[in-house]
Amino acid sequence: MTPSIHLLFKKALYRAKHRGGKEADFLLGGFVEEHGSSLDEKELTELNLILEQDDNAIFSWLSLDQTPPVELKTMIFEKLRNYVKTAA
Repeated sequence: MTPSIHLLFKKALYRAKHRGGKEADFLLGGFVEEHGSSLDEKELTELNLILEQDDNAIFSWLSLDQTPPVELKTMIFEKLRNYVKTAA
């Protein structure tokens, strides 16, 4: 893991596990713990962009209640959605 990828991973892990709500910490943190080390730089950048968003918005998008913005509709978003479906 290169230093820049490691930094992106640590940033994603921190953001995912310190959301403020136990459910969000569990689901988002669990995803990063399980899949984060296998993601490339592009995927980690996309994941960090998702994690910058509000929890309510993220879970609305993941549950298909609302459509996510085009810039967030990525393969990593689909991986996260599939993870949340199986973990919930």
